[in-house]
Amino acid sequence: IEKYCSFMPTEIYLTKANAEPQYETIDAADKLDTDEVVEEIHEEAKYEEKENEDGIKEQVEVSPAKDKLETLLRLLCTLGTTPSLVFANHRESVERIARYLRDRRYPCAAFHGGMEQDDRERALYRFRNGSATALVCTDLAARGLDIEGVGAVIHYHLPPQADAFTHRNGRTARWTATGTAYLLLGPDEPLPAYAGGDIPAFPLPDAPLGVPRPDWATIYIGKGKRDRLSRGDIVGFLCKQGGLSATDLGRVDVLPRFALAAVRADRLRQVLRLVQGEKIKGLKTRIEEAR
Repeated sequence: IEKYCSFMPTEIYLTKANAEPQYETIDAADKLDTDEVVEEIHEEAKYEEKENEDGIKEQVEVSPAKDKLETLLRLLCTLGTTPSLVFANHRESVERIARYLRDRRYPCAAFHGGMEQDDRERALYRFRNGSATALVCTDLAARGLDIEGVGAVIHYHLPPQADAFTHRNGRTARWTATGTAYLLLGPDEPLPAYAGGDIPAFPLPDAPLGVPRPDWATIYIGKGKRDRLSRGDIVGFLCKQGGLSATDLGRVDVLPRFALAAVRADRLRQVLRLVQGEKIKGLKTRIEEAR
């Protein structure tokens, strides 16, 4: 296992390390760094854990209400389509935040250790391809996941330890990139000592901005590698039966049990209508928008 995993990208290596039956134990506390196997993975992946500390800017946003959901939504809308990680300390909080954002039609995905592995992979895929602008997550996403282009880290809950704060912030400003860490505080919530000295406030606009609309959407196909489905099969199917051109398609990933394809958001309804009831490579399967 060690030999074959050494050739795999870090994020896939982590997925395999979290596969049943082991991931239930790792996920119990949503902390990857407590497991010896994952510590070894981090040792192998150190070259990917390079953050550009000079490129991280920190700003504070104080919510006028103890419940910070409305302030979070305003902040996310102000950031537009900037890919953002929203960290919360508990799984239940992740679900509550994601539900609030979805109910207001904000494009987000949830990610925590209580989810099935397939659902976590789907959430990461939507975030990576831009069909989910924000990934609401526990500290399970603070280490080991190398996601390019994260422009903002939002601490909905501040972590209890300084190292967790550092690792969360390290998801942005990778290598030579820049990014911003936002500390979302309640009306009487003090800054923790590990946050350092004076951190400037981020001025939200007086008038709330509209919810951003992503350029991409994700299609779920209920067959995968185990059904001998290839990326070429999916691209050909979506272009021929779905009426898409090459520029309408983004990233296509074929996993063991299912496949995911990014399509232009303005072509989503068309392609779902055209492929309804159609077989892909002679297989009848479920094809729908991934949420």
